[in-house]
Amino acid sequence: MLLEIKDLVYEASDRVILNHINLKVDKGETIAIIGPSGSGKSTFQKLICNLISPTSGTLYFKGKPYDDYEPEILRRHISYLMQQSDLFGETIEDNMIFPSLARNDKFDKKRAKQLIKDVGLGHYQLSSKIEHMSGGERQRIAIARQLMYTPDILLLDESTSALDINNKEK
Repeated sequence: MLLEIKDLVYEASDRVILNHINLKVDKGETIAIIGPSGSGKSTFQKLICNLISPTSGTLYFKGKPYDDYEPEILRRHISYLMQQSDLFGETIEDNMIFPSLARNDKFDKKRAKQLIKDVGLGHYQLSSKIEHMSGGERQRIAIARQLMYTPDILLLDESTSALDINNKEK
């Protein structure tokens, strides 16, 4: 079991946001969390990636409670792309290199180029400036950046909202 959530409750300002959620996710599974605006989808993802703590309940990663892990270790295995993800610096490369810098690791330029191509931006170079790119192009750079290191769990919070229909389907 890659991820297991047992009896998860999250309250904020005396309001129950998530009420006794249970979920099991195996490696390779894809799930969608759907619901109206304000229903707790983003909060749920923030709990899964350990950015916030539940009011009660337990989250397990690979069979061990989250509390048994250092937060940095969990964040290397669980990647979260927020609704509004900022880009860094001036170029595509500035963004693609960031995960390597955060890990004190060597930058894999070949992988970065391939990921940029995979998200439909192959007509750009890593040295291309980001300032005049469309919202959809910027979002695709953010997605590629999240994939520089393949996480065990990838959480995408409306990460395709600025993409046109053809790119959403990719």
